[in-house]
Amino acid sequence: MESLDRFLTAVSRPLNPWVLWKMDPVKFPIYSYEILFISMMLAIIGYIVLSLLTYRPYDLDKLLHRGEETAGEGTAGEAATIPWKSPAGTG
Repeated sequence: MESLDRFLTAVSRPLNPWVLWKMDPVKFPIYSYEILFISMMLAIIGYIVLSLLTYRPYDLDKLLHRGEETAGEGTAGEAATIPWKSPAGTG
């Protein structure tokens, strides 16, 4: 318990007037909002690091089915026609 107290005191020392983390046998020294903030920051940092480590470039034109991939399916740049029905549904 003393090692945790030393660790928490050392971590909270730069923010001393606002954050005071001291071990107490009655209550936990870190508030729930502080735990929420720390976990959100760790999740964001983890997401960014993993995204940078596992980056694979992909072809967005191929994903959206445009460009050379659709050359055999009609004229490039031609808009698809959508058959609209009347509000009554009669055609």
